[in-house]
Amino acid sequence: MYCKTFAFSSALNGYDHLVKPDELYNDETGYGFYTEELRKKDEKFTYPEINSGFEPYYWYTGEKLTYIKEYAHGVTITNEKAREGMIPLSFKVKVPHAGNYLVEVTIHNDDKAINSPMLFLGRRKLYDCKDIIKENENYTFRSLMNVCSIIPRNQTKAYADDTIDITLTGNLPKLTSVTIREVKCNTIYIAGDSTVTDQPASYPYIPVKSYCGWAQMLGMYLHDGYSISNHSHSGLTTESFRSEGHYQIIKDNIKAGDYVLFQFGHNDQKLPKLAAYTGYYSNLKKYIEEILSYGANPIIVTPIGRNTWKGIDNSYNDLLENHANACISVAKEMKVPLIDLHKRSIDFIKTHGLDDSKRYFFYNDFTHTNDYGAYVMAGFVAKELKGDGLPFSDYIDTSVYELTPPPCNETAHPPKGYENITLPSDMEPFKPHFTDIDNIPEKEDIIRLAKSGIIPCDDVFRPNDIITRVEVLSMVTKCVNFVPVNVYNDMYSDVVGHEWYAGTVECAYMNGIVDKALIDGDKFLPLSDTTNEMLISYIINGLKSRKTFDFASSCDTSYNCSKWSEQYIYTAKKLGLINKTFEPLKKTDRKTAASYLCKLRDMIL
Repeated sequence: MYCKTFAFSSALNGYDHLVKPDELYNDETGYGFYTEELRKKDEKFTYPEINSGFEPYYWYTGEKLTYIKEYAHGVTITNEKAREGMIPLSFKVKVPHAGNYLVEVTIHNDDKAINSPMLFLGRRKLYDCKDIIKENENYTFRSLMNVCSIIPRNQTKAYADDTIDITLTGNLPKLTSVTIREVKCNTIYIAGDSTVTDQPASYPYIPVKSYCGWAQMLGMYLHDGYSISNHSHSGLTTESFRSEGHYQIIKDNIKAGDYVLFQFGHNDQKLPKLAAYTGYYSNLKKYIEEILSYGANPIIVTPIGRNTWKGIDNSYNDLLENHANACISVAKEMKVPLIDLHKRSIDFIKTHGLDDSKRYFFYNDFTHTNDYGAYVMAGFVAKELKGDGLPFSDYIDTSVYELTPPPCNETAHPPKGYENITLPSDMEPFKPHFTDIDNIPEKEDIIRLAKSGIIPCDDVFRPNDIITRVEVLSMVTKCVNFVPVNVYNDMYSDVVGHEWYAGTVECAYMNGIVDKALIDGDKFLPLSDTTNEMLISYIINGLKSRKTFDFASSCDTSYNCSKWSEQYIYTAKKLGLINKTFEPLKKTDRKTAASYLCKLRDMIL
């Protein structure tokens, strides 16, 4: 069975590989550090689900932050260009096949203390943390990790996740040795939505400013005996978890004695066919029957509560009561274990109240927890897993390290000097290979956008097709260096959350890119055709987020356009974006959109 030791200091004995600070991961050696530089080399290094789950804030895109150097007992991070500290030290190792592995990470400290060290494995799953590793202290992190294929966000096929990513954070992360040993143990598979999934985090890492699903914190409470394999994703329902292929991965890997935790409801409740006691209920029953047929063990988890309150009397507003009660009924009928996370989470929120509970949720988000909130919720799950009738008592410790959020919560902002940062011209990780743009004037614009990762590098671009609203919004948000988020907060009735564009819609909403005139009641109309006046409004609003300029206070009536768009068009004319041949009401084809988006890029460079 596989077993290898990696040393980061020549003073050690008995290692398989001595790793130098400048060794980046590559498939040939099968090991190396994971840094910003790898993101330029291959598109696969941009998927957080098959990498460390850490990625730099957009304002640091293309910039080197991870400086690794030797110290007396191994390697460490130096923060030469980090303005806020907490740069992760990530090491990546390729393993021969899917399965479970014991990972031991050793730090021999020197004369400088490491404050708030954390160990993350895989796609940002937290497995260990403590207050401090003192001067000249030795410490070993030891955890089980599951390696398994995954379908990344916005992708339709499974990717082989054949590496173990080891990430250390803290004020001065250090690494002395890593040992990875294949083991035989049972696995806890997890199926759910964005409140459960392994959420990526930006760095410099700030836990209160990171989205986090509770399953990626569960490893903190689970010691030996069982590994964790999380296949939850944002926007999923009891139906789409099956239809989009995520459940198939569990079926391909599950074995007798394994467990599967199911937590759905946040997205099911948006679809009439998945009402609590109809489609939702029957889907849960079917999952249970199938898992039992494999000799494995299903556990139903009621959906985590939201931080939602009634404005009239300030009482708690339970938006998921019906689906939580349906879970309880299914568990009773099928005689399977139930974890009532809904009740525990709501009791917690009620105890803390609306304002204090905000410290445990992502900024201005009432559904999705930050790292602190996810840690608390994972603790509730762990306590119930330790209950009667389940075999986890010897493997769960609920009296672990306490993570306390800061007294206030706010969103992350670019540091001074980075407010108008843009993508460097040499940051071209993607290689376009379109076969249908050779004979059009916009060819170079299309290639430029593709090289910058603003449009996908597919075989065809479809230059003459009319572009949809979400397609062009995805490009606009990337042009101005916004990152489509991994969550969706239910603003519109025609965007459920599992769609590839849900994160783009959320990003556009959060940053005011779509004019209110383009919203039809509670409908976003994501797949509607884009017109030139719509495109210009997106561009002007995106530009406003990055540059200061005079937005038109008067209108130019020389164009045949909608009333709401007059100021956008007049502003675009003053900025030189359009000329007198511009046709506001004409539908926008993809090649025209590319041409205008390149103008936007030029204006923010």
